[in-house]
Amino acid sequence: ALLDEACRFPRSTDATFHAKVADNLISNKRLRVTPAMGSERFEVRHYAGGVTYSVAGFLDKNRDSVSADLVGLLQRSLPPSP
Repeated sequence: ALLDEACRFPRSTDATFHAKVADNLISNKRLRVTPAMGSERFEVRHYAGGVTYSVAGFLDKNRDSVSADLVGLLQRSLPPSP
């Protein structure tokens, strides 16, 4: 939802997206966010290990919308939060 929102607003930047991820998902144990110091990154941890993403160019690569069916599938595939 954060990515979709950031992609819809023309003034969003990679740095503002990174800040939203950090602000809204900091308590998520499957996510680690690096500080905003010119190398904004976040890591998603899953069963196969961590995958690190750089936010540089992230919004431009993800401007298309995620379908509701795909969002529903992903939500059903996650284990319930404790």
